[in-house]
Parts: sequence; C-alpha cells; structure tokens
Amino acid sequence: MQRQLIISRGAETQYLPVNKVLYFEADGNYSHAHTLDGQDILLTYQLGAVATMIQEQLGKQGFRLMRVGRSKIVNIEYVSRIDTADNLLELSNYNGVTVALTVSEAALKEFSELLNKLIKEGII
Repeated sequence: MQRQLIISRGAETQYLPVNKVLYFEADGNYSHAHTLDGQDILLTYQLGAVATMIQEQLGKQGFRLMRVGRSKIVNIEYVSRIDTADNLLELSNYNGVTVALTVSEAALKEFSELLNKLIKEGII
C-alpha cells in the first residue's frame, strides 16, 4: 500500500504515507497519527473525519485502516497479537517497533472476528 493520505490544515497540506502509519487515535476534537518511526502527528480533525478521509481518498485500499472502537483506527498490516483476556491489541513492524493498545472488550472482539474473516477469505 503506497498511497498517501492528504491532510489539509488551513494553508498547510500534509502528505502522510499510509504504509508508515501504525494507528490513529482520538483526542477530543483532534486526532493523532502514530507512525512507524515514532512520530506523533497532531491532526486537527476528529477521528470520525479521519475515517471519512480514509474512505474517500483510499477507496478499496482503505480497508487496511480499520476502526477499532470509538478511539482508534489501526493499520491491519501491523497487527501482531490480539489478547481478548487483557483487552490488548498489539501492533508491530517486526523490526523493533511494538505498541500495545488497550481496546474495549466488545470492540476488540468485533475487530478480531472481522480480521479473521478477511484472512480466511484471502483478502489479506
């Protein structure tokens, strides 16, 4: 996935390579893009607006960025472990970068089922 997400902020436009994003996280009226190289990029959009941008700009490729609950959108390319007992979703690039996210039990279960379905159907 070599696409870029175009994020406009007033007079500034930011180009965010989607394959470099581990996850997006809600923060009130803002969102953060967390990247593979450890950057935390503040976005002046709510997470719902980010989800809409992903859908509009990436089309069919946008499914690789999946919403998990109300507060996170994760890049499924980097999902390495789902722990429903501890409500943890682990993302890793298998090259030293690993992040554990706390996710609600219901959201994690729904995400896990959808991810397993996509894998079984050969979509990813």
